Amino acid sequence: MAEADPRLGVGGNSPPPIEAHRLHIEELMAEATSFLDGDPILTQQQADDVGKLLGMLREARKGADEQRKVEKKPHDDAAKAVQTAWMPILERVELAESTAKRALAPFLMAEEARKHAEAAKAREEAAAKQRAAMEALQAATATDLAAREEAERLLKDASKADKAANRAEKAKPMAAGTGRSVSLRSVWAAELVDPVEALKHYRQTRPAALKEWLSEQAAADVRSGVRAIPGFAVTEERIAQ
Repeated sequence: MAEADPRLGVGGNSPPPIEAHRLHIEELMAEATSFLDGDPILTQQQADDVGKLLGMLREARKGADEQRKVEKKPHDDAAKAVQTAWMPILERVELAESTAKRALAPFLMAEEARKHAEAAKAREEAAAKQRAAMEALQAATATDLAAREEAERLLKDASKADKAANRAEKAKPMAAGTGRSVSLRSVWAAELVDPVEALKHYRQTRPAALKEWLSEQAAADVRSGVRAIPGFAVTEERIAQ
């Protein structure tokens, strides 16, 4: 008995699914090019031919998309399994992180207030020493060496105090960390309190974005069946389907 030709088996001589679908769609595209050449459809026969072609194109797209879903599903399932396995671990550590931040925040805010007070006091002392040095310098006569030396000492002392005040103003409360220190940062949020004024503002500063948003809202209303919208002209267009 002769051995069977392995090419006659399932998939033995068949192209991969994506290639088979591509070849089929390329054939339909070539046919579509001959039909859809820019000339208007004038007869029922032409309309029927294009209608049949449209049906074949729809079936080809549907078949290709179904095959895409089949090939994609194992990857989606694998990704979902990885996500399901990892998310509980990540969620637990994220909860611990947020709790640690909430625990640190009151201490860091208290430290920030203390450092601000220290910086203000240092700045006042530096200003007072600067004034004293300038007064001593103005009071010293050109021939009074001792007074001049004292004035110079006071100036140097005032300069040191000014640098110390600068350092105090730049100091930030921190908690030591493994990768980086934990510190406070500002988080700003906008709460809508006057919609009319907000609308005026964005109409002046971001008119294009506002128009786009309004168009999106109107489009959603039209899809839901609304046919009259203030400020919009709702029109009907007949399309083939």
